[in-house]
Amino acid sequence: MEKELESFAYSVAHDLHAPLRAILHFSKMLDRRAHDKLDSREQDLLRQIPELAGKAQGMLDALLHYSRLGQPALQPERIDLTQLAQQVSNQVREKFPDVSCTLHIADALPDAHGDRALLERLLLELISNALLFNDHAAREVRIGFDQEANAYFVCDNGIGMSPSGLERAPNVFCRLHREGVYGDGLGMGLSVASKIVRLHHGHLWLTSTEEEGTCAYFQLEAAA
Repeated sequence: MEKELESFAYSVAHDLHAPLRAILHFSKMLDRRAHDKLDSREQDLLRQIPELAGKAQGMLDALLHYSRLGQPALQPERIDLTQLAQQVSNQVREKFPDVSCTLHIADALPDAHGDRALLERLLLELISNALLFNDHAAREVRIGFDQEANAYFVCDNGIGMSPSGLERAPNVFCRLHREGVYGDGLGMGLSVASKIVRLHHGHLWLTSTEEEGTCAYFQLEAAA
């Protein structure tokens, strides 16, 4: 069923690129030809067309990328997850240079068996989310392994989520806050992370308390 949905998503995202380009082209043509004949309100509406079409284009590109995750076939190998987490943490610091954060990585995380590029993307999405959805002056992220749950985790001291938010968060294009608050993302981070874990025949789940923080747990089985 999931493969059918991904095939449908790929087809829709691919086929809508052409009409979107046409909308952009015609809106620019109309602006050139009729700009001086329009009042300020009409000019403002016309200016919004490329902006909205560009946003739709970004969503389609994200959907195409999502549908292609795991293609070509995964290349599983034994991975030092402590080292990979440190590498990704450095990437995140470069991605958010103005964010004051402390990243705690547990010593000697159990090695993982999986596709290196996908597990790097998994950690990047989880750590980035932990920093984005956080309004503390000093943000903290902990990366470790829970022996009892037999799962890796990425925990933060951020804004947390309500029970209904926890259920919806991994959905594609799910934003729990109005646009412009906590970044301008498309709401794809957790859905991408969840799919990567599924591709490794594992399981991802969240625990959260509003105003206290969120933990993302994931288990990884041997990749196919």
